[in-house]
Amino acid sequence: MFNRKNSTYNTLKRTIMNKKTSKKAIEKAVPSKRIRVGKLQNTQEVAKFQARVIKQAVKGDGEVINDSYKLVMMASMLAKTLEVSDLEKRIEILETRSINK
Repeated sequence: MFNRKNSTYNTLKRTIMNKKTSKKAIEKAVPSKRIRVGKLQNTQEVAKFQARVIKQAVKGDGEVINDSYKLVMMASMLAKTLEVSDLEKRIEILETRSINK
């Protein structure tokens, strides 16, 4: 299908090689760091997690700030979800009390 003289073949080969080498270069340049998450079942735990991530980002040399920002934003979405579910539970309890009276 492809012969070696075909420009499409050479372009495809270069693209594949660039992706492989760039992935290896990224893995060497940015070592992955594991972050302790915890259970995150209430807003206090989420707030502690956010504080810990921010502290780690500030202590670092700046290469993990983007990842830290993403984690903190996802944690804030989780905190909002936990708040809403907590409010729904409270409303449900109040509604059952008012119906029973």
